[in-house]
Amino acid sequence: MMLNNLCEAFNSSIVKARDKPILQMLESIRTNLMVRMANRRVAAFKWKKSVGPRIEKIVEKNKVESRYCIPILSGDMKYQVTNMEGGQYAVDLGTRSCSCMRWDLCGIPCSHAIACMSRRRQDPFDYVDECYKKAAYLKSYNPIISPMPSIDQWQRHDPNPLLPPLYKKQVGRPKKKRVREQGEPPAATSGNRLRKWVYDRFKCSKCGKDGHNKKTCGTSSTNAATKQTSNWPKRPQR
Repeated sequence: MMLNNLCEAFNSSIVKARDKPILQMLESIRTNLMVRMANRRVAAFKWKKSVGPRIEKIVEKNKVESRYCIPILSGDMKYQVTNMEGGQYAVDLGTRSCSCMRWDLCGIPCSHAIACMSRRRQDPFDYVDECYKKAAYLKSYNPIISPMPSIDQWQRHDPNPLLPPLYKKQVGRPKKKRVREQGEPPAATSGNRLRKWVYDRFKCSKCGKDGHNKKTCGTSSTNAATKQTSNWPKRPQR
């Protein structure tokens, strides 16, 4: 099973299309993808920076935090950055790495690296990884899904129409429960059905005694009384 964000977002966008017939479902999914990719291409051309708006907010936030960092040149493009809170970090602009590991993990310059870039009077957006740039974004959404006419405008090459396969009714009662996977726990049974198998003796809801139900309550008491009186010793005759 795929449970990443991409699959979850795609499944949520085709909820209405999944209940339709096969041709209408595919047509709805195709239209949805066509509009989605076209809107992403139009939105990319409106970017004010070389990166997207979300990445731009992260860089601007790191710029504010870089004010509390003091970079010290070590050599070439290496710096030792001291934070106002007492932390000390090693930054290498050549390899685009920082000892805090934030820049190495996400590809977005951290506040320590931006402090060094400000000392060199360089733009932090030039050090953002290429996967966040506009060129990479447009390359991802570059393929265009072509529009299609309706089914009544399709060209017919075969004079014989394609018919659905013959339906044969299966033998036996149709199944209503789904087939469970291997290792999946069985379905929970109802309370009455479980009670029937757990308890060997029934309890009467009328008199509260065991061994019979309310339908045979009077009969059972009469038989029990008769059985009890039959066991009494007979009085001797005079």
